[in-house]
Amino acid sequence: MTAIAKIVEWANKTGRPIWWKHTVRLLIEKQELTGANQESIYKLARRESGFPESIEDYENYNSSISAEGFEIEEKPVTLSSIGPTENISALENTQVLKFSNIGLTVIYGDNGSGKSSYSRILKNACLTRGEKPAVIGNAFTPSKLNSNAKISFNEGGLAFNDINWTYKGDEITALKSIRVFDSKSAFHYIEKEGELDYRPAGLHILDELVDMCNKIRTTVDEKIKPLKNPIVVPAAELSTKAGKFINSLSAKTSSSELASFCITEQELLDLNNIQTELRTLKSQSAEELKKNLIKIVNSANPLLNTLKKANTLISEESFAGFAKLIENQQETYDASEKLRTSTFANLPIQKIGNEVWKTLWTSAKAFVMDVSPVGGFPPKAGESCPLCLQPIGDEAGKRLDKFETYIKDEIQKTANSAKTAKDQRKKELETTAFDLSIFEQIIIDLENRIVGFREKISTYNSSYSSRIKTLLDEDIDIIRTKASDLDESIVATLENQLNEINKEVASLVDEQNMALLITSKETTEKELIAKKLVTDNKATIELEIKRRKTLEIYEKIREQTTTRKITTLSSEISEVYLTASLKSHFTDELRLLGFKHYSVEANTRNATGSQLFKIVLPESTAASVHQIASEGEQKCLALASIFAELRADNRASGVIFDDPVNSLDHKWRLKIANRLMKESLVRQVIIFTHEIVFLKFLIEAAESDPSYTLQITSLDRNMTSTGIVRNSPPWDALTTAKRIKYLNVLYGELKKSETNDTESEYNKLAGQFYGFLREAWERLVEEKLLNKVVERFGRGVQTQRLNKLKDICDEDLDKVSNAVAKCSGLFKGHDCAPGVYESMPAANEILEDINLIKDFEQELTNIRKRN
Repeated sequence: MTAIAKIVEWANKTGRPIWWKHTVRLLIEKQELTGANQESIYKLARRESGFPESIEDYENYNSSISAEGFEIEEKPVTLSSIGPTENISALENTQVLKFSNIGLTVIYGDNGSGKSSYSRILKNACLTRGEKPAVIGNAFTPSKLNSNAKISFNEGGLAFNDINWTYKGDEITALKSIRVFDSKSAFHYIEKEGELDYRPAGLHILDELVDMCNKIRTTVDEKIKPLKNPIVVPAAELSTKAGKFINSLSAKTSSSELASFCITEQELLDLNNIQTELRTLKSQSAEELKKNLIKIVNSANPLLNTLKKANTLISEESFAGFAKLIENQQETYDASEKLRTSTFANLPIQKIGNEVWKTLWTSAKAFVMDVSPVGGFPPKAGESCPLCLQPIGDEAGKRLDKFETYIKDEIQKTANSAKTAKDQRKKELETTAFDLSIFEQIIIDLENRIVGFREKISTYNSSYSSRIKTLLDEDIDIIRTKASDLDESIVATLENQLNEINKEVASLVDEQNMALLITSKETTEKELIAKKLVTDNKATIELEIKRRKTLEIYEKIREQTTTRKITTLSSEISEVYLTASLKSHFTDELRLLGFKHYSVEANTRNATGSQLFKIVLPESTAASVHQIASEGEQKCLALASIFAELRADNRASGVIFDDPVNSLDHKWRLKIANRLMKESLVRQVIIFTHEIVFLKFLIEAAESDPSYTLQITSLDRNMTSTGIVRNSPPWDALTTAKRIKYLNVLYGELKKSETNDTESEYNKLAGQFYGFLREAWERLVEEKLLNKVVERFGRGVQTQRLNKLKDICDEDLDKVSNAVAKCSGLFKGHDCAPGVYESMPAANEILEDINLIKDFEQELTNIRKRN
């Protein structure tokens, strides 16, 4: 397990502060914590400990940290290519940037060529020690598309994998095995607060975590200082519950608990009554007091009974019962109507069988039975009709029998019963009197015992009238909706008050019991006085509780800043990773980089919460390395640290350097070029650079040993796009032979232009051609004619090559001079005198100019043995 993987496993354990976990997560992604990061971590610590901080997606901060890319390497991973791309800066989206699977690949590009855009992709897709740079879309062609790139890679020497990478999308685990370093992340290995410390990957996380703990502790200590002074709260009688509550205030005291010890309006009224009663008790006999209390009970009982009776009419149960009666009436009526319809169908008169008709039928029956009780009802055929006095025929007699059967049917009887039951209940509701005016005096008396009693009675009275009206309106839906709206607490309140008075009456047996009653009321008085004290000082008590709670939270945060566990982990990791082998690798790396101006070595240094390698001067105690090391020397130390760590971890995956020699002089560029070239023998090395001198040094290093493999790709741009891939070195780095090949390519374009384009277009291309031809002649002079004795970007004069120059003759000088003079007069760049060249040479003449330099180059190479 690697150091970072071990730290991640440790941080993910249950019980670790969430803000520790988030700090580790940030430090895996970043080189260091920004001020904004530190503020967010402190805010997270406050929220975790109990402060009501507003943090979006707070729960996600406790999610497990991923150690992706930091585990022990199982299979080496190398890059194959990037591209095509989509909506990434101004990159030409059809281009594919390829990398050699072995050796060293250099991606050369001038400023603005797209080099940084490709490196940003890799810093996000692979593993960079530092903050991932933002990948932006094309600013000149805005698009809603995601920023995407196709990335091909090789894992474990197997077949290449093609994946579609999306900015801020899912991570690709395999690519996290590839490390990316730039100047900023390289220096992060060694520079820390004025000291040069080598911190193997992972240990810097613990160092930063300790630093974060110290910062938070300092902040919290300042917060705690003023909170140490308690807020003075008035003391209540300790024998009372409220007094004990005040005496036991703590950070755990809740608002509801405080509220329970505050005096209510009813208790405040009780306190006044008790104090009045105590004065009365001490001035009257038990018998006198008893009589007064019984009088109150006797006066209040009728009111209580009236309220109870009213409650039975408007209670929730009453509403439910009345709704059921209405429902039964409706159901039985519907059944009766169905029977009526079938019984009285096809009659010449409508509405036979309805309520009015039933009344008529019942009256007729009563008349007949009164006149002739023996004959019965309805009259039979041949008898006279009691209404029209006409003889009843056979058909009419059958119809009358059918009517009577209908009246006697059980369905009809049930309907009648249901209607009768509902009507009786409705009549009861209409006729029951509820008059509270006769209780005016007792209501006044009870107002002195029950807070707001008169208002509660008035409210109940209004509710009674409203609910009676609701029932009488017979709207079953409204009745059911308002069934539970009744506040009947007034009944229980009055009943409880009378029960208390009755208890007091029962206790007034004699003077001795009266003394006990006085003692009991005095105890109650103390409790209520203490509760009133709590209420009067509630704001002060709340401030004291808040102070205690705030202090407890800050002390909890402070406890979490203890670095003992971090130090223990750092020591454990140090025993494994800060080994003599690692120190030995570091020393070897310094030797390979040619660091020999003075001696440095890496010693183990114990810092609070972490173990570091301190880079020291063994021969001097008066100065430290950071005071005397140049920028080049510091970068050399950083690279030594990087390579030592890669070797110690036995990693074989690719490594990427973005401008590793930026701002360094040519001596350090040469040393670093040699070291990177050597590193390419054991792993894939990819370098992004815009330094032509550094590129020349890499080429020189590659040519020094046949075992080295060097692939050079250059990036170009046009008017609208960047990242155009040229699978060859840049023009400045091309040999004479390769420049001649390029000139032949340009000749092909000129040949087409001569045939197809206007004269001005052809002249423009030809002018550009002669500029390149002139530079090819200059390169020939350096490389071949002068046998590389002196070269542009060279490190010195190669005097050992002078022995090949004795064959230079006037003809050579004239050939070069005439060719360069012609180019200088034709190429676009010089403001030539008018009339020197009226027009550009034709294509066949240009071919002759190419053959001239080509033949001369072959002569110098093959005959004169220039190499």
